[in-house]
Amino acid sequence: MAWSAVMTVPGGIVHRRAARRWLATLAVAMLAVVGAGCTNGDSAAPEDAAQDTAPSGTSPVATVKGDPLVFTDSANPVVVSVGQDFIIRLPANPTTGYQWIITIPPEPSMVNLVNVDGMYQPPEQPLPGAGGFQLFELGAVGSGTTQAQFTYARPFDPSDNPTVETFTIEVR
Repeated sequence: MAWSAVMTVPGGIVHRRAARRWLATLAVAMLAVVGAGCTNGDSAAPEDAAQDTAPSGTSPVATVKGDPLVFTDSANPVVVSVGQDFIIRLPANPTTGYQWIITIPPEPSMVNLVNVDGMYQPPEQPLPGAGGFQLFELGAVGSGTTQAQFTYARPFDPSDNPTVETFTIEVR
């Protein structure tokens, strides 16, 4: 099958980008369900244990050695080492039509964009209309300081007043 901008599936045509997002959302939801069943009530959750040791501006999500660091606060610089993968996690609610878009990418000699579209992470408690997070995976490849700008807007509404978050990234 030749790749094109659209794919035909039973029930209609699906754009490739929309299909990837749907599959990524499904995969994250399945992992969340499987992960929720792997805990017992006697031990603290990994997020709770990591919360005391997480660097400022990072999320306690990165608890296992080798996991990428997760950054959530654009007010604090993202500090990573060359060769390290990291995630920028932003609150999102796709049911409103809004999505995060990288409007100014980081300098490619310092930071690679691993996941340009931003994978959606649903909320822990699946409530109707509840927002989750959009995750952008990046990789540090060269020393220096750069910035990445993210815009939260409705792509179909040019009159919208978007939210903008700019992260300063220091690669050491």
